[in-house]
Amino acid sequence: MSVSEEDRARIATAIRAAEAKTSGEIVCVLAQASTDATALPVFLAALVSLALPWVLVGLTKMSVHHILVL
Repeated sequence: MSVSEEDRARIATAIRAAEAKTSGEIVCVLAQASTDATALPVFLAALVSLALPWVLVGLTKMSVHHILVL
């Protein structure tokens, strides 16, 4: 990923203008991707969290209310 000198100057000018309006410091970061993680772990966690109460209902003598309060 390359940024032209003209683009760098425009970015620097925009950052300076924004920093003049705040006490914070703004840092520009260019990256190919923001993370290496995929959505698979989140999907699996959601699937387990939705399926587990029904497994407990079927395999235990606990009431649905008791399971959902856990």
